[in-house]
Amino acid sequence: MPFKLLFALLLLGLPIAGLGQAYRSSTNFSFVAEASLGKYKSRFYRWSVSMRYEPADTTAKVKIWAVQWGKQAGDFKKTDRFAQRILPNEWRTFTLEGTLAPQADLVYLYTGLEGNGRFFFDNLVLQVQAP
Repeated sequence: MPFKLLFALLLLGLPIAGLGQAYRSSTNFSFVAEASLGKYKSRFYRWSVSMRYEPADTTAKVKIWAVQWGKQAGDFKKTDRFAQRILPNEWRTFTLEGTLAPQADLVYLYTGLEGNGRFFFDNLVLQVQAP
């Protein structure tokens, strides 16, 4: 009898467990621009991207971020992320600002998308403050 009761509870619990599965899209893409810092170390930078996306479901989103690296991957790493939520269905220019670290040799500027929908990117601009 205990075995039948346990089996019945297990069968009742399986459909409920299926409802708890998170929907995850397999669409995930990033493109990156690499810039050597050279004489621009320790200076203020501004990176802007014009973006628009038309989501097909709730998983769609776009983002920008920058990663600074030292001479080797383990030497130095600093990440600046865009903190605001990027709204869909209208063209907007988003700007990420920060300071280039003195120990960094490269900066990688990422633009990424996730989810399902149509994504548009334009006017990618990197500006570094003059001395």
